[in-house]
Amino acid sequence: MIADCAVDPEVFATWRHFQSLYEDFGMYRGRLISKFPKKWVKLVAERSRELVDEGINTDMQATRIEERLRSDRFKRKLKSPGGREYDPDQTWIKNADSVEPPFDLIIAAGSTSLESRVGAEILLKDEFPFLRSNQRLVKRKKEHLIGVAIPLLMESDEIVIVDPNFRADEPRFCDSLKHLIAVLEASSRRPKRLEVHTNRIRKPGDEFNRGPHASQWNENLIPALPAGWGVSVCYWKKLPTGGKPHARFLLTEYGGIFYEHGIDEGDGETLVTLLEENVWESVFQTFHSGLLPAGFEPQKHAMSFIG
Repeated sequence: MIADCAVDPEVFATWRHFQSLYEDFGMYRGRLISKFPKKWVKLVAERSRELVDEGINTDMQATRIEERLRSDRFKRKLKSPGGREYDPDQTWIKNADSVEPPFDLIIAAGSTSLESRVGAEILLKDEFPFLRSNQRLVKRKKEHLIGVAIPLLMESDEIVIVDPNFRADEPRFCDSLKHLIAVLEASSRRPKRLEVHTNRIRKPGDEFNRGPHASQWNENLIPALPAGWGVSVCYWKKLPTGGKPHARFLLTEYGGIFYEHGIDEGDGETLVTLLEENVWESVFQTFHSGLLPAGFEPQKHAMSFIG
Protein backbone atom coordinates (compact mmCIF):
# COMPACT_ATOMS: atom_id res chain seq x y z
CA MET A 1 0.00 0.00 0.00
CA ILE A 2 2.93 2.34 0.77
CA ALA A 3 5.72 1.65 -1.70
CA ASP A 4 9.41 1.94 -0.84
CA CYS A 5 10.83 3.67 -3.93
CA ALA A 6 14.31 4.34 -5.23
CA VAL A 7 14.63 7.26 -7.63
CA ASP A 8 17.85 7.88 -9.53
CA PRO A 9 19.22 11.32 -8.52
CA GLU A 10 19.77 11.94 -12.23
CA VAL A 11 16.03 11.62 -12.80
CA PHE A 12 14.88 13.89 -9.98
CA ALA A 13 17.52 16.49 -10.84
CA THR A 14 16.13 16.82 -14.37
CA TRP A 15 13.43 19.50 -14.40
CA ARG A 16 10.97 17.78 -16.75
CA HIS A 17 11.00 14.63 -14.61
CA PHE A 18 10.99 16.55 -11.33
CA GLN A 19 7.97 18.56 -12.46
CA SER A 20 6.15 15.41 -13.57
CA LEU A 21 6.94 13.22 -10.55
CA TYR A 22 6.92 15.65 -7.61
CA GLU A 23 3.23 15.26 -6.71
CA ASP A 24 3.29 11.49 -7.12
CA PHE A 25 5.28 10.95 -3.93
CA GLY A 26 4.23 11.26 -0.31
CA MET A 27 2.46 9.08 2.23
CA TYR A 28 -0.91 10.13 0.80
CA ARG A 29 0.14 8.91 -2.66
CA GLY A 30 1.36 5.53 -1.41
CA ARG A 31 4.96 6.15 -2.51
CA LEU A 32 7.96 7.30 -0.49
CA ILE A 33 11.39 8.10 -1.91
CA SER A 34 14.18 6.30 -0.10
CA LYS A 35 17.18 8.46 0.78
CA PHE A 36 19.43 6.06 -1.08
CA PRO A 37 22.22 6.84 -0.58
CA LYS A 38 21.87 8.86 2.62
CA LYS A 39 23.08 12.00 0.81
CA TRP A 40 20.44 11.54 -1.92
CA VAL A 41 18.97 15.05 -1.47
CA LYS A 42 22.40 16.65 -1.78
CA LEU A 43 23.14 14.61 -4.91
CA VAL A 44 19.90 15.77 -6.53
CA ALA A 45 20.62 19.43 -5.74
CA GLU A 46 24.18 19.25 -7.03
CA ARG A 47 23.19 17.43 -10.22
CA SER A 48 20.38 19.90 -10.92
CA ARG A 49 23.03 22.67 -11.00
CA GLU A 50 25.33 20.65 -13.25
CA LEU A 51 22.44 20.22 -15.68
CA VAL A 52 22.20 24.00 -15.96
CA ASP A 53 25.75 24.06 -17.32
CA GLU A 54 24.80 21.25 -19.72
CA GLY A 55 21.84 23.24 -21.04
CA ILE A 56 19.22 20.76 -19.78
CA ASN A 57 17.90 22.80 -16.82
CA THR A 58 17.59 26.57 -16.59
CA ASP A 59 18.96 28.44 -13.60
CA MET A 60 15.42 29.15 -12.41
CA GLN A 61 14.44 25.49 -12.70
CA ALA A 62 17.44 24.40 -10.62
CA THR A 63 16.54 27.03 -8.04
CA ARG A 64 12.96 25.74 -7.85
CA ILE A 65 14.23 22.19 -7.35
CA GLU A 66 16.53 23.32 -4.54
CA GLU A 67 13.70 25.23 -2.85
CA ARG A 68 11.43 22.20 -2.88
CA LEU A 69 14.14 19.88 -1.62
CA ARG A 70 14.53 22.09 1.48
CA SER A 71 10.80 22.29 2.25
CA ASP A 72 9.10 20.47 5.13
CA ARG A 73 6.51 19.16 2.70
CA PHE A 74 9.18 17.47 0.62
CA LYS A 75 10.76 15.91 3.72
CA ARG A 76 7.47 14.03 4.23
CA LYS A 77 7.96 12.46 0.79
CA LEU A 78 11.21 10.84 1.93
CA LYS A 79 12.04 7.82 4.03
CA SER A 80 15.14 6.33 5.58
CA PRO A 81 17.04 3.78 3.46
CA GLY A 82 16.01 1.00 5.84
CA GLY A 83 19.50 -0.23 6.66
CA ARG A 84 20.46 -0.69 3.01
CA GLU A 85 24.19 -0.28 2.38
CA TYR A 86 25.46 1.79 -0.54
CA ASP A 87 28.71 1.00 -2.35
CA PRO A 88 30.20 4.27 -3.68
CA ASP A 89 32.40 2.30 -6.07
CA GLN A 90 29.33 1.04 -7.93
CA THR A 91 26.82 3.00 -10.03
CA TRP A 92 23.56 4.09 -8.43
CA ILE A 93 21.54 1.67 -10.51
CA LYS A 94 23.74 -1.31 -9.66
CA ASN A 95 23.35 -0.44 -5.99
CA ALA A 96 19.57 -0.09 -6.29
CA ASP A 97 19.24 -3.40 -8.14
CA SER A 98 21.30 -5.45 -5.69
CA VAL A 99 20.37 -4.27 -2.18
CA GLU A 100 18.27 -6.15 0.35
CA PRO A 101 15.44 -5.80 0.97
CA PRO A 102 14.59 -5.01 -2.66
CA PHE A 103 12.79 -1.78 -3.50
CA ASP A 104 9.12 -1.89 -4.50
CA LEU A 105 9.85 0.51 -7.34
CA ILE A 106 13.02 1.77 -9.01
CA ILE A 107 12.85 4.75 -11.36
CA ALA A 108 16.01 4.73 -13.45
CA ALA A 109 17.54 7.23 -15.84
CA GLY A 110 17.63 4.63 -18.61
CA SER A 111 15.20 2.02 -19.90
CA THR A 112 15.03 -1.47 -18.40
CA SER A 113 13.08 -4.71 -18.52
CA LEU A 114 13.30 -5.56 -14.82
CA GLU A 115 9.87 -6.03 -13.24
CA SER A 116 10.33 -3.54 -10.38
CA ARG A 117 12.27 -0.99 -12.43
CA VAL A 118 10.98 1.53 -14.93
CA GLY A 119 12.90 4.00 -17.07
CA ALA A 120 11.94 7.63 -16.56
CA GLU A 121 11.74 8.20 -20.31
CA ILE A 122 9.12 5.49 -20.86
CA LEU A 123 7.25 5.69 -17.53
CA LEU A 124 3.45 5.44 -17.72
CA LYS A 125 1.78 6.31 -14.43
CA ASP A 126 -1.24 4.05 -14.97
CA GLU A 127 0.85 0.89 -15.32
CA PHE A 128 2.69 -1.42 -12.92
CA PRO A 129 5.09 -0.93 -11.18
CA PHE A 130 4.31 2.77 -10.78
CA LEU A 131 0.55 2.48 -10.32
CA ARG A 132 -0.49 2.39 -6.66
CA SER A 133 -3.81 2.53 -4.81
CA ASN A 134 -4.39 4.60 -1.68
CA GLN A 135 -7.02 2.11 -0.48
CA ARG A 136 -6.99 -1.53 0.51
CA LEU A 137 -9.21 -4.11 2.15
CA VAL A 138 -7.32 -5.88 4.96
CA LYS A 139 -8.25 -8.66 7.34
CA ARG A 140 -9.33 -7.46 10.78
CA LYS A 141 -6.42 -9.20 12.48
CA LYS A 142 -3.72 -7.30 14.33
CA GLU A 143 -0.91 -8.40 12.01
CA HIS A 144 -2.77 -7.03 8.98
CA LEU A 145 -4.25 -3.96 10.64
CA ILE A 146 -0.88 -2.78 11.92
CA GLY A 147 1.15 -4.29 9.08
CA VAL A 148 -0.39 -1.97 6.50
CA ALA A 149 0.78 1.01 8.60
CA ILE A 150 4.38 -0.10 9.22
CA PRO A 151 5.98 2.17 6.57
CA LEU A 152 4.20 5.12 8.22
CA LEU A 153 5.13 4.05 11.75
CA MET A 154 8.81 3.58 10.85
CA GLU A 155 9.14 7.26 9.87
CA SER A 156 7.16 8.79 12.74
CA ASP A 157 7.81 10.06 16.25
CA GLU A 158 4.20 10.96 17.09
CA ILE A 159 1.52 8.27 16.93
CA VAL A 160 -2.13 9.08 17.61
CA ILE A 161 -4.92 6.48 17.53
CA VAL A 162 -8.43 7.88 17.27
CA ASP A 163 -11.32 5.51 17.96
CA PRO A 164 -14.53 6.57 19.73
CA ASN A 165 -15.14 3.00 20.89
CA PHE A 166 -11.68 2.09 22.21
CA ARG A 167 -11.91 0.10 25.43
CA ALA A 168 -8.99 -1.08 27.51
CA ASP A 169 -11.07 -3.91 28.98
CA GLU A 170 -11.57 -5.60 25.58
CA PRO A 171 -8.72 -7.65 24.05
CA ARG A 172 -9.84 -6.85 20.48
CA PHE A 173 -8.67 -3.27 21.02
CA CYS A 174 -5.70 -3.88 23.32
CA ASP A 175 -4.18 -6.70 21.29
CA SER A 176 -3.82 -4.49 18.21
CA LEU A 177 -2.27 -1.68 20.24
CA LYS A 178 0.08 -4.13 21.93
CA HIS A 179 1.11 -5.43 18.50
CA LEU A 180 1.80 -1.88 17.33
CA ILE A 181 4.02 -1.32 20.37
CA ALA A 182 5.83 -4.62 19.77
CA VAL A 183 6.53 -3.72 16.11
CA LEU A 184 8.00 -0.37 17.17
CA GLU A 185 10.12 -1.91 19.93
CA ALA A 186 11.46 -4.60 17.60
CA SER A 187 12.59 -1.86 15.22
CA SER A 188 14.18 0.15 18.06
CA ARG A 189 11.73 2.97 17.47
CA ARG A 190 10.46 4.69 20.61
CA PRO A 191 7.77 7.28 19.82
CA LYS A 192 7.98 10.66 21.53
CA ARG A 193 4.20 10.76 21.62
CA LEU A 194 1.80 7.82 21.83
CA GLU A 195 -1.86 8.65 22.42
CA VAL A 196 -5.30 7.07 22.27
CA HIS A 197 -8.27 9.40 21.71
CA THR A 198 -11.80 8.22 22.43
CA ASN A 199 -15.16 9.74 23.36
CA ARG A 200 -15.84 7.59 26.40
CA ILE A 201 -16.72 10.26 28.97
CA ARG A 202 -16.30 10.22 32.69
CA LYS A 203 -19.18 9.58 35.09
CA PRO A 204 -19.41 11.18 38.53
CA GLY A 205 -16.90 9.46 40.75
CA ASP A 206 -14.07 7.51 39.19
CA GLU A 207 -15.78 5.39 36.53
CA PHE A 208 -16.06 5.92 32.78
CA ASN A 209 -19.21 5.52 30.75
CA ARG A 210 -18.97 2.04 29.19
CA GLY A 211 -15.25 2.57 28.91
CA PRO A 212 -11.87 2.16 30.56
CA HIS A 213 -10.76 3.73 33.79
CA ALA A 214 -7.27 3.77 35.25
CA SER A 215 -7.35 0.27 36.71
CA GLN A 216 -8.35 -1.26 33.36
CA TRP A 217 -5.46 0.43 31.57
CA ASN A 218 -3.03 -0.60 34.31
CA GLU A 219 -4.23 -4.18 34.18
CA ASN A 220 -4.67 -4.76 30.44
CA LEU A 221 -2.27 -2.53 28.57
CA ILE A 222 0.40 -0.86 30.66
CA PRO A 223 2.33 -4.14 31.26
CA ALA A 224 2.90 -4.27 27.48
CA LEU A 225 4.75 -0.94 27.51
CA PRO A 226 8.54 -1.24 27.36
CA ALA A 227 10.37 0.32 30.29
CA GLY A 228 10.22 4.09 30.13
CA TRP A 229 7.58 4.22 27.38
CA GLY A 230 4.46 6.29 27.96
CA VAL A 231 0.94 6.37 26.57
CA SER A 232 -1.68 9.08 27.06
CA VAL A 233 -5.43 8.47 26.92
CA CYS A 234 -7.68 11.39 26.00
CA TYR A 235 -11.45 11.40 26.50
CA TRP A 236 -13.26 13.92 24.32
CA LYS A 237 -16.56 15.55 25.23
CA LYS A 238 -16.67 17.43 21.91
CA LEU A 239 -14.55 18.39 18.91
CA PRO A 240 -13.66 22.00 18.04
CA THR A 241 -16.07 21.65 15.12
CA GLY A 242 -18.82 20.25 17.35
CA GLY A 243 -19.93 16.72 18.11
CA LYS A 244 -17.84 13.78 19.28
CA PRO A 245 -15.20 11.77 17.43
CA HIS A 246 -16.71 9.24 15.06
CA ALA A 247 -14.15 8.28 12.37
CA ARG A 248 -11.24 5.97 13.18
CA PHE A 249 -7.69 7.03 12.35
CA LEU A 250 -4.05 6.20 12.87
CA LEU A 251 -2.28 9.57 12.65
CA THR A 252 1.33 10.68 12.81
CA GLU A 253 3.26 13.83 11.96
CA TYR A 254 4.10 12.13 8.65
CA GLY A 255 0.62 11.21 7.42
CA GLY A 256 -2.51 9.33 8.36
CA ILE A 257 -4.66 6.29 7.65
CA PHE A 258 -8.44 5.99 7.91
CA TYR A 259 -9.74 2.64 9.20
CA GLU A 260 -13.40 2.04 8.43
CA HIS A 261 -13.83 -0.26 11.45
CA GLY A 262 -10.84 0.89 13.53
CA ILE A 263 -7.76 -1.12 14.49
CA ASP A 264 -9.67 -3.52 16.76
CA GLU A 265 -9.73 -7.14 15.69
CA GLY A 266 -12.88 -8.74 14.34
CA ASP A 267 -14.34 -10.84 11.57
CA GLY A 268 -13.99 -10.13 7.89
CA GLU A 269 -12.16 -7.17 6.40
CA THR A 270 -11.97 -3.43 6.84
CA LEU A 271 -11.29 -0.70 4.31
CA VAL A 272 -8.13 1.31 5.00
CA THR A 273 -7.45 4.56 3.16
CA LEU A 274 -4.38 6.80 3.04
CA LEU A 275 -5.50 10.32 3.92
CA GLU A 276 -5.03 13.07 1.36
CA GLU A 277 -2.50 15.61 2.56
CA ASN A 278 -4.98 18.41 3.27
CA VAL A 279 -7.35 16.06 5.09
CA TRP A 280 -4.51 14.63 7.19
CA GLU A 281 -3.35 18.14 8.15
CA SER A 282 -6.85 19.09 9.34
CA VAL A 283 -7.47 15.88 11.28
CA PHE A 284 -3.99 15.79 12.85
CA GLN A 285 -4.36 19.36 14.06
CA THR A 286 -7.75 18.51 15.58
CA PHE A 287 -6.09 15.93 17.82
CA HIS A 288 -2.99 18.01 18.57
CA SER A 289 -3.55 19.96 21.78
CA GLY A 290 -0.88 22.53 20.94
CA LEU A 291 -2.82 23.58 17.84
CA LEU A 292 -6.32 23.80 19.35
CA PRO A 293 -8.16 27.12 19.53
CA ALA A 294 -7.29 29.23 22.57
CA GLY A 295 -9.49 28.44 25.54
CA PHE A 296 -10.93 25.28 24.00
CA GLU A 297 -11.25 22.38 26.46
CA PRO A 298 -11.17 19.22 24.34
CA GLN A 299 -10.98 16.43 26.89
CA LYS A 300 -13.32 15.57 29.69
CA HIS A 301 -10.45 13.64 31.20
CA ALA A 302 -6.94 12.59 30.24
CA MET A 303 -4.59 10.06 31.77
CA SER A 304 -0.93 9.29 31.16
CA PHE A 305 0.82 6.03 31.93
CA ILE A 306 4.50 5.07 32.01
CA GLY A 307 5.77 1.55 31.47
